[in-house]
Amino acid sequence: MNKFELFSMIYYVLNHYWKENKSEELASFLSNMNPVLSDDIGSAVPSMCAKYSLLVNEEISIDNSFSVACKYVKSLGLQSVTDAFACVCEDAWKARCVKYMSSSHKGQNI
Repeated sequence: MNKFELFSMIYYVLNHYWKENKSEELASFLSNMNPVLSDDIGSAVPSMCAKYSLLVNEEISIDNSFSVACKYVKSLGLQSVTDAFACVCEDAWKARCVKYMSSSHKGQNI
């Protein structure tokens, strides 16, 4: 799993939560974070992915990805994002990662 794949997984989990629990602050955050809207490997607001890349400096695997994602989310200091991410448990996260990594996706060839 590479940094962009982890960034995308965080986005997808938060977006899933947002669909069920609309929040204006979370919607704004997701609009900026959206990795699909970027023409390259990044986010709708490039500085968001750049900041993420500076904060995430460790090797990422499916096994440690939940811990790395939690640290990143906590570092943001945004309660709505932290609360949304807290709704996914590690087992569900890993299952989603396995499914995501086994499908064709943006950033898989980095």
